[in-house]
Amino acid sequence: MSDQILKRLSYLALSVTFNLVLSSFIFLVMSMISYSLVFADTSIFTSHQSITSAHLSVPTAGLKVVWWNIDCGLESSEEKLIGALKTTNLEMNLRQLSISEFKPDVFILGEFCPYSMLKEDQNFLKNAFKYNHHLERNVPQFTTASGGVNQRNGFLVLSDYRIRILKEETLFANSNSEESKNNRKYLLFKVTKDNQDYLINPVHLVNPWRDIYKKSGLFSTLRELAYGEQNPNSIQILNLIEKFKNNKIDGTPYLMIGDFNSPGSISGFSGWGFNQLQNELKKLFPGHDDTYLGDGPFPATNIDHAFGYSLNATYTQIWPLDGSRHLPLYVVIDGDEL
Repeated sequence: MSDQILKRLSYLALSVTFNLVLSSFIFLVMSMISYSLVFADTSIFTSHQSITSAHLSVPTAGLKVVWWNIDCGLESSEEKLIGALKTTNLEMNLRQLSISEFKPDVFILGEFCPYSMLKEDQNFLKNAFKYNHHLERNVPQFTTASGGVNQRNGFLVLSDYRIRILKEETLFANSNSEESKNNRKYLLFKVTKDNQDYLINPVHLVNPWRDIYKKSGLFSTLRELAYGEQNPNSIQILNLIEKFKNNKIDGTPYLMIGDFNSPGSISGFSGWGFNQLQNELKKLFPGHDDTYLGDGPFPATNIDHAFGYSLNATYTQIWPLDGSRHLPLYVVIDGDEL
């Protein structure tokens, strides 16, 4: 009787040991596979910081939207201005994001300038999505101080869902003149995914801060940023809020996303316009992480934002991709407002 018990105990011990070894082996293999997948996923991008597991945890449910001010491809601006176009880190990141497992449902490019991107790259992006819409000029064309022509263009919207344009109007800054160089465009479109409608308003507002800085210095610029109600950016934001109120639909998610040129936090101040927006809509990204990498006297700060109405954001990440002075915003939204 005791021999049988000992045999059973020995068998049980061997069985437990075998299962532990097998489990450890399976865990090791799965860890190696997981590591290789993450490495493969992140290595397709060029970035100035590490792409983390938080970036890669993109939900499959909801509408996936990316905004990126691509700065007219300024990474190689000198070559592009003389016509020597080439595929740069910007275009490679745009390509990879459009075909990888992290591909957004809607990809919005701000400051998209066709003259600064190879046709081959433009066609690649458009072919990666079912639909596209090009708002040709967000900024009115005008002659610069040096005698050249400002051709900084508007938005390129790429989408796997049909784009229904609802509004395409002038967003006035400080006058009702259609020719004012401070004017921008108000674009509102609708997409439908899984029987849920989404209203999307891409934004790129005027930047008056450089002119104010040249004229009055840094202190006056910060004061105008924080308290100024009559500068072109503030007036334009009030105009934008009015259009939001007129066009929102109760129960339909409304996403306002883009480059507002009004910081959430800079030198201890918040932009006056940013505060007005935050009073009317829900700010989707937590904190005030930098989205603009800085240029000349202007430090890195956060001027690209996402605001929402009647929606819930299940994922918000700033991706550290190379190619522009701005970083892309990636947000996933659904219609269940929390």
